[in-house]
Amino acid sequence: MGGGSEPVWAPDGSGIYYRGPSRMMFAGLNARAEVVRRDTLFADVYRKENLAVAYDVFPGGQQFLMQRFANEGRRDLMVMLNWPELARRRVAARR
Repeated sequence: MGGGSEPVWAPDGSGIYYRGPSRMMFAGLNARAEVVRRDTLFADVYRKENLAVAYDVFPGGQQFLMQRFANEGRRDLMVMLNWPELARRRVAARR
């Protein structure tokens, strides 16, 4: 699968968000903490840290706080809103 880094528990405990090699991912877990599904959320073009988690998940699990650098060294803040609906649309479009 390519591995992952920077795991963060979902606020409701239903799974773990993590960074894949080039995508932000979610692993859904069952009551025995077994992975029951993996979802690709969005392309991960955001700042990464070697020793720390460089993003956060909002309490509702619907938004992320991540930092991205622009080409001119300017720092932009991007908040992903409504990503579950975006993911559903992408999955539906592939079918």
